[in-house]
Amino acid sequence: MSGIQLLPVAASTQAAAVDRVFLGVFVITGLVAVAVAALILFFSIRYRRGSRADRSDPPAGYRPLEIAWIVTPLLIFLGIF
Repeated sequence: MSGIQLLPVAASTQAAAVDRVFLGVFVITGLVAVAVAALILFFSIRYRRGSRADRSDPPAGYRPLEIAWIVTPLLIFLGIF
C-alpha cells in the first residue's frame, strides 16, 4: 500500500457514487465557507472604526434585494441537503 488512502475500500458497487456526492458537497461547502470568511475579513478591514469609508448616506429601502440574497442561498443549500 503506497501513499495515503483517504477513503476506505469500496464495500459495494454504490460506494464510488456516494464518494463523489460526498466530495461534491464537501467542496461546495468548503468554497462557501472560504468565501464567507474572506468577505468577513474584507469588510471588517474596509469598514473598521476610524477608516475613511463614507457612512453619511446609508442605503434604505432595498427589501426585495435583501430578501433575494437570503432566500436564494437558502433554497440552494436546502436543495443540496
